[in-house]
Amino acid sequence: MRMHPDANRLDSSNRVQVSILWPDTQSCAHWRHEEFGVNTTYYYPASLVKWPVLLLALEWLNEQGGGQWSSEAYLELDSPNSCQATTLSEQRRRNQRLETRQSIANDVQRILLVSDNKSYSRLFYLLGPEYIAQRLNEKGFDGTEILKAYDGCDADARKTWPGVILISPKGDTLFHRPTSSMSVSPRDTTPLFVGRAFMQANGTLTGPLDFSTQNKMPLDEALRMLESFINLDSLEKPLWNLHPKDREMVLDAMHRWPRESAFSDLQKRSEYPDDYKKFLYYGNHNKELKHGAVEVYNIVGMAYGFMSDLAWIVDARDGRSVLVAATVYANRDEVLNDGHYDYDQLAAPFLEALGKWALEQAK
Repeated sequence: MRMHPDANRLDSSNRVQVSILWPDTQSCAHWRHEEFGVNTTYYYPASLVKWPVLLLALEWLNEQGGGQWSSEAYLELDSPNSCQATTLSEQRRRNQRLETRQSIANDVQRILLVSDNKSYSRLFYLLGPEYIAQRLNEKGFDGTEILKAYDGCDADARKTWPGVILISPKGDTLFHRPTSSMSVSPRDTTPLFVGRAFMQANGTLTGPLDFSTQNKMPLDEALRMLESFINLDSLEKPLWNLHPKDREMVLDAMHRWPRESAFSDLQKRSEYPDDYKKFLYYGNHNKELKHGAVEVYNIVGMAYGFMSDLAWIVDARDGRSVLVAATVYANRDEVLNDGHYDYDQLAAPFLEALGKWALEQAK
């Protein structure tokens, strides 16, 4: 792959992986594909795994309800572990207000706008890892393994799965699954060590961190998930069976700035600037942006020094577009969980330049 000049600033320690698809503007059925470093090393997807989970949640809703269940249906989690959910009474209080309601639609939008962990965890518990694994395998994504919510639970708490109640906007119970016990293990326990040390909560350092029990999503599969969602015309049968209104909601939330959302807690530009999590093409400059030129439809992951972005970049002025999946490991001191990473110095500039370069190559 002919990389842009900024790639020369990085080396093998940065674990760079890039996969790019360029559609032909005359026929979206024809694509040009190039990649660099894909599957040659491990990367931690972090919040990128929220992408297939939110699509599967909307698909589950559409199929379970025969197309009649609205994504405005909301969730209540009945759990003995405080890390998994607030009390039922608190959840019910929040669900009385449209803005704070734990609806599937709200959770999907908050994930795409600001990568909200609580929203992702609710959808993860709605589906469960066994269902997620089955559906992803049926769709051909057998390298992706989603084992964990991002709720702060320790290993013991994760053995008890919260009960799930799905309620229609009118207050009718649509679905109920009681609290249960479940043990989830990775398919392959071969160690995947990253870094030279891991910093514990008390500040002590241990050895490298083993990611074998963490979520996994190969970058090439991430790009295929996005392409199969964007390019409906390329398949006789859409890979994601979503209600048309839900698909439009996802597309809208993927490119909106947080300040444009209906959620008042996301509208502070000082906390959520327009280019918040728009690393490919726009970088990370805390700038105010305008729609109408280049639109970025994306979802990102950032943790333990890994910065990743999965994006559809569209030049709204001439119709050119490109799909990009990229990840960079930016952690010069190789200590994980110390809060000192090189996102702004290494990863964000690389992804910004990569997104601009990729769009320039579009025809």
